[in-house]
Amino acid sequence: MDIREKKITLPLIYALNNANTEDRNIIIKYLENDLQDSEIKHIINFVNNSDGIKYAKSKADEFATKAKKCLEIFPDSEPKKYLLELLDFVVQRNY
Repeated sequence: MDIREKKITLPLIYALNNANTEDRNIIIKYLENDLQDSEIKHIINFVNNSDGIKYAKSKADEFATKAKKCLEIFPDSEPKKYLLELLDFVVQRNY
């Protein structure tokens, strides 16, 4: 789990950038120490309530659309098919 490993991902970055100072400071303080289960739940709720997941999903969709557009210049082939399928898989997967 990214949060447990203190990996700062796009959903958390978005949530922190859009948080008020008090909430941002609380989350940052959590991340500076060993995380307890209750703090992890708090961070997850914070990200969800801040639409961090929704934002990251929209960015993933945006980049996948751009990548598919770039692939249009190549003739249809098995490798192209697999790349398109990979894009769909990565964007659609749930954690």
